[in-house]
This record gives sequence, structure tokens and C-alpha cells, in this order.
Amino acid sequence: MGSAGLLGRIFWSLAALVVAVLVAVSLRDFVLRCQAPIRYRVGAIDGRFRVTANELRNALRRAEAVWEDPTKHDLFRYADDGELVVNLVYDTREQVTQENAGRHDIIERSTDSAGALRRKYEAANREYESIKRSFQTAQAARSERILAHRRAEDARNAGNASLQEHMEELRRESEAGAAANAEMERLRIALNAAAGRANELLERYNELADRVNENVDAINETAGRRYEQGLYAHDAGGIRIDVFEFFNQEDLVRVLAHEFGHALGAVHNRESDSIMFAMNQSGEVRLSASDVATLRASCGFVEPAEHKTDR
Repeated sequence: MGSAGLLGRIFWSLAALVVAVLVAVSLRDFVLRCQAPIRYRVGAIDGRFRVTANELRNALRRAEAVWEDPTKHDLFRYADDGELVVNLVYDTREQVTQENAGRHDIIERSTDSAGALRRKYEAANREYESIKRSFQTAQAARSERILAHRRAEDARNAGNASLQEHMEELRRESEAGAAANAEMERLRIALNAAAGRANELLERYNELADRVNENVDAINETAGRRYEQGLYAHDAGGIRIDVFEFFNQEDLVRVLAHEFGHALGAVHNRESDSIMFAMNQSGEVRLSASDVATLRASCGFVEPAEHKTDR
């Protein structure tokens, strides 16, 4: 046998050994995750999350129940020396989440303020329109007086009115004209002031609307992301779940439940309302039919009768 043949036999023997080791490891993981509860514990918690160890344990218990209640199996168990370590790791993802929470607050406050400003603007606009109508009425009355004065002049020139009557008419017209002019000036000033108030309120309203839209756009840029909020890892350093971001307690439970699914061997599926869907978008904190089917395939569980009736 030549050296090439010997090297070939050594290569295939090593390949077979590697495959056997991988199969053995897979079988060992299958037995561990399906025949005995995965023991987990709380690891490092970055203080910027503002979450206590007890709050994280409560979220973990809820995430555990997401898998255990429908399947009626004891799949996870908290232990101070658990091999699965759960950490809250702060990075830019949680920073974005916290910024978005602030944006939500800004949107809510700005929307309330914009609504109040809109109502004030509508009231100011009604006042403006009312003053405008009064001003137009005064203008029409003034035009009518001018016409009346011209008719009186024509009548005097035609000899139809005495000088005394004409002088009296001029006096009354002068007094009425002065009062009308004063009223028109008052209305003109009030009209300009009402227009200024309405325009100022409209400008403030538009500024708030722009602020709301800017924050909505910023939030939408980060919406519907893939499941980068957490990571399940099983490597030389052990097994761990690192959580990088969550919006609130419900979201934390969902992220933990998703990563628990990976710990059980579940992979991503295509059902959008599923815990194991690749995108964190549904908000559901319960197993879908696809999640249960994935777990049964991974662990060989028989589906309980209670779950069959829910479909």
C-alpha cells in the first residue's frame, strides 16, 4: 500500500471519528435538554438596564412557563449553580431602545400639546373670521354713507334741499363718519391681532407636528428588526443567554422565551405570531402551533390533549 492510500485511510478514519463525536454530542444535548430540566441562573446585569436580579428572575419564570405550560413538561429549573447563565449586556441596541422609549414619551406629550394648540388655533381663527365679517360690514356701511352723501350733494345742487337742511346733513354725516372711521380702525387693529394670534398658534402646531413626525420616523427605522435583542450561545465558555435590549417587561419575557426555545433546540420558523419567528414583531408571549410542533420534533414529545383542543 502506498503512502497516498495510507493517508486516505487515515483521513476517512478521522472524518468518521469526527462525525461520531458530533452525533454523540448531539445525542447528549438531546438527552440533556429533553430528559432533564435545563438548569439556569442569573449572571451579570448591567445597571443601565435598571432591572434588579429579582425582576430578571420573575421574567425568567414567566419565559419558562411559556414553554412548560402548553407541553406539560418540566423543561427549565432555576438553580444558583445552573449551567445556563442569563446576562443583561448593555450595548448600542439597548441604548436605541431607551432612546425610542424617550421618543414615545415625546410623541405622546407633543400630540397632547398639538391637540390643545389646534383647539386654540380653531378658536382664534373663528374670532378672526368674526372680526373680519364685522370689518366688512363696516366697510359696506361706509360705502353706503359715501353714496348717500353724494346723493345729498346732487339734491342740493339741483335745488331740492335748503342750505340749512344740507348743513345739518353734513354735520350728521361728519359725526357718523368719525364714529365709523374709529370703529373701522378698532376692527382693523383687532383683525390684525387675531390674524397674528392664529398664525402664531398654527406655526407652533406645525412645529409640534414636525417633532412628532421626526420621532415617528426615528422609531420606524428600528422597527421590525431581526432577533438581535438576545443571543443563545453554547461554546467552550459554557452555555449562556445574553440579552441586549428590550422595550419593557413583556418584551423581556418574549426575548427570554425566544432564547429558551433555542436552548431547547428550536430553530426559527415562518409563522409571524410565533415565539420562534425571526422577527420580534407580534407581541405574543405564548407558543404558536409551529412552536409546539418544533419542540415535539426536537425532543420527541407527544402533544398533550389539552393543546390539541386549542387549535
